[in-house]
Amino acid sequence: MSPVTSRLRRPLRCSYLELPSTLGAWVAAVAVAFEPIYKELVRLTLIAHVLGVDDTGLRVLDKDHPNGVKRGHLWAYIGYDEDGRPVRAFFDYTETWEKEGPCSILKERIGYIQGDGYKGIDDLFKGPNPKAVRVGCMDHVRRKFKEALDGNDLRAAVPLKLIGSLYKVEELATARKDDTIVRQQLRDQYSRPLMAQLKTWLADTQPTAIPKSPLGKAITYAINQWLNLLVYLDDGAVPISNIIVEQRIRPLAVGRKNYLFTGSDEGAWRAAIIYTVLANCKLHGVEPFAYLRDMLDRLSRGWPNSRIAELLPQNWKPPGAPPEEVMPDTP
Repeated sequence: MSPVTSRLRRPLRCSYLELPSTLGAWVAAVAVAFEPIYKELVRLTLIAHVLGVDDTGLRVLDKDHPNGVKRGHLWAYIGYDEDGRPVRAFFDYTETWEKEGPCSILKERIGYIQGDGYKGIDDLFKGPNPKAVRVGCMDHVRRKFKEALDGNDLRAAVPLKLIGSLYKVEELATARKDDTIVRQQLRDQYSRPLMAQLKTWLADTQPTAIPKSPLGKAITYAINQWLNLLVYLDDGAVPISNIIVEQRIRPLAVGRKNYLFTGSDEGAWRAAIIYTVLANCKLHGVEPFAYLRDMLDRLSRGWPNSRIAELLPQNWKPPGAPPEEVMPDTP
């Protein structure tokens, strides 16, 4: 059983008597039906070559909260294959921002975990032989220096230019469709010297920057994350930043403006399942409505769990497509 599903208080259920509307009952029933697919997507994402992580807030109705609404969190996990492609994803819901949520998901993770430096998962990377390797996000560094430059501290233009050059190396490799070996060679040739220049600038400028100023905060963040930022230089499949995960979270921000809140923690869990299915459809160029309609038909007819891998978006074939041997994504 996956860390996500084992943490559920109970299996997801759909009681029409407990839901406030017919439409709400329909959505709940869809989430319950897709739970087996969700579990398999969780399992596959967690064993990806690189795992990107980020979170966003979610308003949840809670009659026991003084304001009647609490702040929950949806966590996005994106798995990259050994060619550096984002190929798997899932969302997880936690009632708080406390470390127990992501740590329970990631405690068995072996390999790269990329994020923004969230301290709640620090323990995963401690000890004499940690199983996980922390990877920094250059986008977070760049944004902090951009804030400093917008605040009229022109010194921030220097690190921004160096970081821009780092991204140009990545853009060149992507434009040429270089494999990870060639991308690694480009990083060795161009990115390592640029990172060395950036490190020198940070060390030289920190003593003259007011610690609590935007520039001072940007420098401190970059220095604290330095070893994590260097990790991507050693593997051409590791992204320079966590931007793809952030892009997968943006639809959630749009959704929040429309539905404002979820009705309960159980509803937030169902939202995580549906967001997971839609995110994987997008990753693999699958038309969501056609996929959902076909999956609901198959699942309602008692599709066996032993063949659930055949129903994942990356393996799905539309009804009427020429038959071919299915190669389930089950490492």
